[in-house]
Amino acid sequence: LNSTAYYTKMAAAWLLSLCYVRYQKETEKALKSAPVDQWILQKALQKIIESKRISPETREKIRRWKKEVRNK
Repeated sequence: LNSTAYYTKMAAAWLLSLCYVRYQKETEKALKSAPVDQWILQKALQKIIESKRISPETREKIRRWKKEVRNK
């Protein structure tokens, strides 16, 4: 995705977060291996953290991952 439009990037982040909720292992593998825009990845991780459909353990794992991404 090479768009700079805010809503396009936000839509991609929402899509990734929804995919993660439904297909955690597959989506995590794809997010870690594919070149994903850092802004989109940060927003997707934030949306995953905000989701009420993930466990507290998963939420903490995503928080750690988000910090790693931010520090790159």
